[in-house]
Amino acid sequence: MQGLIPRGYLWYFDANILGNLALVREELLLGVKHTKGYYGKHS
Repeated sequence: MQGLIPRGYLWYFDANILGNLALVREELLLGVKHTKGYYGKHS
């Protein structure tokens, strides 16, 4: 199976997934910070 897929393509695919996960995690962290800050100021 590994012989069918070029290693560079596989590496790019993996890096793309990791990059997307990092972006999603940062968005979630930012969202939590904004939510906490908002409720902290207005509660």
